[in-house]
Amino acid sequence: MGDHRIIPVLGNAVLVDVVDYDFVVQQGLTVVSRGHLRHVYINTQPWYKQPLHRVLYYYRQCILTSDQIIDHKNGNGLDNRRSNLRITDKVGNALNMRRNITKTNDLPKGVFTTKREGKYRACIKINKMAISLGEYSSIQEAEQSYLEALSDYWNYTGAIGRLRRLQEPPHGETT
Repeated sequence: MGDHRIIPVLGNAVLVDVVDYDFVVQQGLTVVSRGHLRHVYINTQPWYKQPLHRVLYYYRQCILTSDQIIDHKNGNGLDNRRSNLRITDKVGNALNMRRNITKTNDLPKGVFTTKREGKYRACIKINKMAISLGEYSSIQEAEQSYLEALSDYWNYTGAIGRLRRLQEPPHGETT
């Protein structure tokens, strides 16, 4: 089974690390669905109505500040392995969100059609700032550009570091 265990909860498979397994199975667990997202909550005292991923960080004596969020790297709220959880901020959490399911076209996230026929534009949005990544002749090229930019801006504290570098003037220049 490897370094994790599966806990069945109401027909769902909740993944936890072996070191957390004994603690987690002593808790009453509930799976809550919000649209396509599912998360595990504890329904016993003293952790009543707390998300499992937050309790696991607290259980490991990790203190979070008010602006920090625990994010599931793979987007699966049922996967509570340590390797899948990371501390980030709202920006990093938003970057990790899935494509908007209300989107009316079949284009991937970050890809848009242009007014020119047969062209696609890639764009990434960080801290409410849209950054154009260029125009491409195929959807696949535009999507690849978006994914490369996303991985370039990504780090475990969100996109803040890269964004600051974009906003700072080059060395020796003043604003």
